[in-house]
Amino acid sequence: MAEIKLEYQSVKDCLPANDGKFYDVICILMNDNIEHSYCYRLGKYQDHCFHIDNAMYFENKDFRCSWNQKKVIAWKPLEIASHEVIHTFYEKAGAY
Repeated sequence: MAEIKLEYQSVKDCLPANDGKFYDVICILMNDNIEHSYCYRLGKYQDHCFHIDNAMYFENKDFRCSWNQKKVIAWKPLEIASHEVIHTFYEKAGAY
């Protein structure tokens, strides 16, 4: 697999590691119907499957969910702020 970057990757080009761990991701989902609109959703990835909004998008089904007519087309790792960064935001917001 290709090197993971902090920008959106096509599910055809690159996926997170398949090592049994859950990875926080943000995905672009396409409505797989005549509408072909798209949306962004937070989710998790584990072993060839995206878990988003109580639906599962399996690689062997082309990351398509049959019951909600959506398909994952791209993803990127979800960046999480460190404790120090959050503390700085608290100070700036006057929380302390």
